[in-house]
Amino acid sequence: MEGLSTAFDMGAFSEHCNRAGTLSRLRSITLTVDEHTSLADWQRDVLNLLANAPLQQFHISTIGGHVNHRLSDEFCKAVVSAHGERLTRFSVHRMRMGIDAIADICARCPALQQLFIVVEQDDLDELGSCLAQARRLKAVHINRPLDVGSEDVPRQSYNKIVDIARECPPTVKQFGFNTRVFQVERSGVLAEDGSIQMEVNLTPYENPEIPEQFLVVRT
Repeated sequence: MEGLSTAFDMGAFSEHCNRAGTLSRLRSITLTVDEHTSLADWQRDVLNLLANAPLQQFHISTIGGHVNHRLSDEFCKAVVSAHGERLTRFSVHRMRMGIDAIADICARCPALQQLFIVVEQDDLDELGSCLAQARRLKAVHINRPLDVGSEDVPRQSYNKIVDIARECPPTVKQFGFNTRVFQVERSGVLAEDGSIQMEVNLTPYENPEIPEQFLVVRT
């Protein structure tokens, strides 16, 4: 449901779908919202729309380059409460998120494999401990609102995301930041005390296929 007219009535549509039972097999949905939409009403109607769907993949973004919408913690938690046991992907683009919502997604979605999020700079320090709770996570992609469109990763930011990657579970193989995607490589290093410590590094993405997060949202 991408690029819908501002005249589209999400509330009426959700009521119609629930009466008819038309989404009883829906496993994946992609939603976009524009800057003129009343986000509070829209989020309520979307929750109602998806109430009876066996959802596994949830994608949401803004359109038209708008980056000022904030996805409420309550909305994210409601999605997780309804679908968390099944969700394998939670994907948010160009919409700010709170660290509490991200922590809740990681803690209550036991099947989560892919997480794409928008994170404020001040929340990066807490992000690693959140991601550590997602024991089956395979791919993480982080966007920062002020860095949208930037292809370079400053050294300070690179050091920060390496620190975050080190806190991720060992299942994570792909780590992205803005428009850059890295492979996560782990190797055992012999410490001075004779123990083996795991060294985590981010290396260039070598897979010829386009990373999934760049296929989720159309511009």
